[in-house]
Amino acid sequence: MFFLLTYAIINVIILIEHQLELVSFRPLLKIPLAVPLVGTFGCFLAMFIINPTFSFLAVVVVGLFYYALIHKHLESKSPYGDVRSSLFVALAEWAAKKSNSLPRAQQRAWVPNILVPTTNPTEIRGISSFLRDIAYPRGSVSMVGLGMEKRNIRIENQFKDISKTFKENGIYSDWTIIEGKDFETGAKSSMQTLKRSLFSPNIAFLRMPDIVNREKNIEEVMKSATENRLGIMLFADHPTAGLGQEKRINLWLPKRCQGWEPPEKPPNCNLALLIAYKLKVNWHAELNILVPTEDEDIVESEKKNIGRLLEAARIPVENLEVKPLSEEEWIDQAPQADLNIFSLHSRPDFDLIREKIKKSESTCIYCRDSIVESVLA
Repeated sequence: MFFLLTYAIINVIILIEHQLELVSFRPLLKIPLAVPLVGTFGCFLAMFIINPTFSFLAVVVVGLFYYALIHKHLESKSPYGDVRSSLFVALAEWAAKKSNSLPRAQQRAWVPNILVPTTNPTEIRGISSFLRDIAYPRGSVSMVGLGMEKRNIRIENQFKDISKTFKENGIYSDWTIIEGKDFETGAKSSMQTLKRSLFSPNIAFLRMPDIVNREKNIEEVMKSATENRLGIMLFADHPTAGLGQEKRINLWLPKRCQGWEPPEKPPNCNLALLIAYKLKVNWHAELNILVPTEDEDIVESEKKNIGRLLEAARIPVENLEVKPLSEEEWIDQAPQADLNIFSLHSRPDFDLIREKIKKSESTCIYCRDSIVESVLA
């Protein structure tokens, strides 16, 4: 059985390489496509005619051996790699080209692919667990080092270590360094370059500027992110509370989102809702939806409308509150949370953001939609 299974796999590999038309596949003995096709079918047919039970066991045993060898992380000493890696790369390229030729339907396939531009990898190390909790299990984190005049081995090793940690936690991660450019220019260049890649980032993760002089630079980077169809997450951490116990999240829905009517997607609160849901699941946290409205007469109707939105979005929440107050009036009376999530306006008021951090006594993140995510998908 094992011999027949070996011959079957050889035929499968020949069949795949024949179809992919790889340059490296140039056998001196030319064979028609029907030969490996008949060989594959014949081997499996013979196996299960002789003894179906033992054939099934043989497939299981070979599969277990392959699984065990994969987890040993064996590396080929050949400079050309092994058959498996070459075949997987070829298949991935073929699949990428095929998917790229199809109409884009990113809303249903959306996962958080995060771009993190930084001038110091230590900043990422401090929030790596937070990025992991947003991206897990199918998202990715791409790090871009900026503002470095020349190559720095120590900084490269820091990026490698952070990327390795992400991968050990089940998150795909990569990194690069753009030398000789300031933060604003480098961030814009990285967004423009990566938007043409197949699995391009869809969220630009930015930190709240610590000094007033950097606010204009961050605004310009946000503008570039919107132009390049990236959502935005502005991370504004509390200096002492950090992310707290990671047990309670407050999501504030803005006025524009309150006027939602099906089947349209809600304006500028899709990313905030999706991030809140991801963190709720990965933190096993309580999610509170807070809806400030300045008109007391529409409190009940707004509560029903937001309830319909949450039902359509399939997002379970522990608490939904609608109050006739503004965000500024309500924020210091709201339930204490480890994280507050707000929608980010086109022209952010950084002084107001700092005030909200102070009043809420917690870390805040501000989210702005791109066009590729929908909470209703």
